[in-house]
Amino acid sequence: MLTSNQPQKRRQTGVVVGHTYPCKALEVIDGDSVRVEVQTDNTVISTEVRLFGLDAPEHGQPFGNDASSALARLVHSHSEWRLEVRASSDRYGRVVGLLYPSTLTRGQSLNREVVHRGMAYWDPEYAPKGEYGIGAAELSARIARRGLWRNPRSGGVRPWDHRWKDDDDDFISEQRERELDAANAKTAELERQLADLTTQSRYSRRERDRANAKMSELERQLMDSITRSSYLRRERDEAQSEQKKLAESVEQYKREVAHLRAELTRVQRLLLEAVVPIRVRLVRWLIRR
Repeated sequence: MLTSNQPQKRRQTGVVVGHTYPCKALEVIDGDSVRVEVQTDNTVISTEVRLFGLDAPEHGQPFGNDASSALARLVHSHSEWRLEVRASSDRYGRVVGLLYPSTLTRGQSLNREVVHRGMAYWDPEYAPKGEYGIGAAELSARIARRGLWRNPRSGGVRPWDHRWKDDDDDFISEQRERELDAANAKTAELERQLADLTTQSRYSRRERDRANAKMSELERQLMDSITRSSYLRRERDEAQSEQKKLAESVEQYKREVAHLRAELTRVQRLLLEAVVPIRVRLVRWLIRR
């Protein structure tokens, strides 16, 4: 197993913690261990890799063989892999690391995919933050009840509990069994609550979708209203422009009429001034006759 605070220096495995190496998968040993051929700087080495952050059912446990078969199918789906070393050696002399296809990213690792398919457990002792999406992958598998999570007792006995019982059967007490049953019951209750929350989330999602549809309709109506308002505003501006032009034309007409009136008055005065002498002359002519 991976121990905490591993020093980052070379061990007997010939790899360095924190480094990433190209490798090829040779064989699947069990549900969480693979033998690979690693290309280091100077040589090619064959070593066993314990997949980081997960623990698969042991042989003899339910899903133990299924876990190994699922891991084999995943391993054989790609020929070229990359190994990111998390610990150069565990207590069994295995490299602990993250395996992912050379054409994909660390977020699409073999470690995560095995847990996502429900063929292994997230191991919170060694990956307490659910690193590389492994914790989220287990949550997804639980909700969908994939693989070992089809068991109504939330996946049955964990591998670490199974190994603990095998190593020290005489030490197991009824109190320990009751604690395990209580923990499983609590887990089942939490899963039920999680399922309820998921159902509520689906209902809330439908309500949200209806609200979004209503909002979209209101937005469409608002855009129509804005478009109509813009059209009416443009028509109003055009009418005001025409009205202004008409007012200017009226003012121009008034000025022209006033000018004509002034000219008429001047002509009338000139005519009057011309007619008076003619009248005087006509009167004098008539008198002389």
